[in-house]
Amino acid sequence: MLKIRKMLTIANLKQFNAVLLLAMLLLTLITALLPQIQIALFNKNVLIPNISIKAMILLLIALSFLWICGSKNREYIKDNKSVFGLFILYFIYIACVSVLFVRFGLSSGFVVFSMNSYYFFLLIIPFVLLMNVNVSSVKIMWIFLAFAIPLSMIGIVQHLTNQPLLPLASADGQFSINSWQFGNHVRAFSLFDSGLDFGHYLSICAAFVVSMITIKRKKMITMNSIMLILFSITIYTTLTRNIYIEYLFSIICVLIVYLFINKKYLAVLPIVLYLFGLLINNIAPLMAKIYHQHSIFNLETYITRQNEWITVRNVWLGQGYIKALFGTGFIQSDKYELTRNLLIDNSVLAVGLHTGIVGLIFYLLIMWLCWMYCVKVTTSKQNVFNIALTGFFSTWALTGIFNINFSTYAVVFILFLLGNSERMKFIDKNQYILWKNE
Repeated sequence: MLKIRKMLTIANLKQFNAVLLLAMLLLTLITALLPQIQIALFNKNVLIPNISIKAMILLLIALSFLWICGSKNREYIKDNKSVFGLFILYFIYIACVSVLFVRFGLSSGFVVFSMNSYYFFLLIIPFVLLMNVNVSSVKIMWIFLAFAIPLSMIGIVQHLTNQPLLPLASADGQFSINSWQFGNHVRAFSLFDSGLDFGHYLSICAAFVVSMITIKRKKMITMNSIMLILFSITIYTTLTRNIYIEYLFSIICVLIVYLFINKKYLAVLPIVLYLFGLLINNIAPLMAKIYHQHSIFNLETYITRQNEWITVRNVWLGQGYIKALFGTGFIQSDKYELTRNLLIDNSVLAVGLHTGIVGLIFYLLIMWLCWMYCVKVTTSKQNVFNIALTGFFSTWALTGIFNINFSTYAVVFILFLLGNSERMKFIDKNQYILWKNE
């Protein structure tokens, strides 16, 4: 009887942790929801900053200690020792270069801030795997879509009125909206801290809708079509070219994953997309010259970005082999005076500048393992949720050319884990081995 009661207690705690983790991921993606609520309630101040969301996630991991150390997890770690070994080495590397950056003269506060800003969600992936908690994938999907509709409405109204409508900053300086203007136009940002983050969320939701249209065909076709049209119109109002690319290829890649999920060559999709992204980057000046009358094809911003990339590359690789291999410790952030004028907008350059060639290799290996895991699980369980998120995740290398986005993709991968009740081996050439929930 005592054993049954203990099992029920653990099951209830796992379910509580799962729901709370979903809420934290949602707040992470809808970046300005928590701050805007506080600005409205607390005299334009933000008393609980977004960093508290990460603290809550760490608390959830700590509360999961009872079953993280269980025998089934020990078996799972043993069968995926190369993957968990990679994460352990990455933890050690991050710790070592953090010490190195302090030796370079950076403050310990800045070093901790930079590591948290870039790699928090990448580094907690193994812990979420071991938590092995689950929320219905259908519920996750409809929760996201339920939020997306009013968020889209706010964004469209911002665009039509050419007014931000919402506070652009808190009185205490804890929160502000980034890049909310494009020339004389307001970029729709809704309840996000930028049009870019708004676009990430809508791209995920569009992937869900396209996956439903593709798999369910005639079922709810009218409602799904209306949602897709709404999201497409809203995406335009963000006036963010990076997001146009992300949104379009998220939809295309959902279709590709649906059609070719059983084909081995699907694994190279991120590489193909990356090469296509380089092509887009190279033909951008031509497009700007042809469509120069449209501000969205402004050549000046393209030239500025190209010049910044050259500067960043020189700072990273032009200061000797130590900084080339292990990085400079610099990140793109306006929180510190040291990096306020540093514009990177490229994931590979961002990781390379920060943690060097070695750190970049770790990052690429982890992202590739996450991608392959999505493909394996989706091959085994071909449902709307899995096809949508695998399609979206496949764009990580492409969109990384035009912005720093690895936190978003790490959150999406964690969302993917949360929506699947079985865990699969990362590396298994012969068969898929599923690990059921305890």
